[in-house]
Amino acid sequence: MKKSEVNIGRVYTAKVTNKVVQVRSDAESRYGGWDATNLATGKKVRIQSAQRLRAAVGGDGAPAGGKKGKGAKREPRPRPRPDRRKRRRPGAKKRPPPSRPPRARPRRPSGRGPRRIPRRSG
Repeated sequence: MKKSEVNIGRVYTAKVTNKVVQVRSDAESRYGGWDATNLATGKKVRIQSAQRLRAAVGGDGAPAGGKKGKGAKREPRPRPRPDRRKRRRPGAKKRPPPSRPPRARPRRPSGRGPRRIPRRSG
C-alpha cells in the first residue's frame, strides 16, 4: 500500500507483531507514519510505514477484493517434486563407496607441537 492511499479513520489489515490484524488509523503521527488502534486487542499501535498496511477492510468486515470463510475457494496445494536421486531396485545390493588412498596426517607447523620441558641436569 502507498502512503497516498492511507486515510484517517479507515480500517486496514496490517501486520502487527508478526500477526495480520485489523487496525483503525486514528491520526497521523508527528514522528512519521500513523497512530492506530489494534481492533483485536484495543491497544494503540504506531504504523511507521505504509508497507505494514495490507488492504482496506470493506464495509462488511471482510478485506476488500476477496472473500474469506466458508465457501471461499482455496488455492491448490503445490505438487511435491519428484525425488531426483536414483533409486535402487528392490533387493539390489548396496555398492561399496569408491576406494580412496589413505590420507596422510598433516604435520603441525614448527613451534606448535606439544611443549616439552627441558630436563635439569645435575
